[in-house]
Amino acid sequence: MKKLFVFISLITFFTLGISACAPSVKQAVISLDGNPTTGYSWTYRQTNEGIVREVSSKYESEQSDLMGRGGTFIFVFKGINKGETELIFEYLRPWEEGIKPIETKTYIFKVDANKHISFTQK
Repeated sequence: MKKLFVFISLITFFTLGISACAPSVKQAVISLDGNPTTGYSWTYRQTNEGIVREVSSKYESEQSDLMGRGGTFIFVFKGINKGETELIFEYLRPWEEGIKPIETKTYIFKVDANKHISFTQK
């Protein structure tokens, strides 16, 4: 139960785009709702390469017996160089060319000289 509370708190924290400005943050976590059974998934692009690097990404489905249930795409990043970059996440079907994403979220990442990360949703 405690893990569920922490997980929901983190999702709320990052979904609202509240800045993670704590100076000890070495990794940033972006959690986005989605449902890959529909063919949609979250992809991202970076405006300024070499500032952050993806450490891991995974999908966690909701705990339910329902077929086609949704879940959360979780991306973890670490700072690799001082600077600022935007990560633009798009929820789309990767094989559909020329189709706009059904949702877009942009985050501004800042990395300091100690490779600590802060970010906000744009």
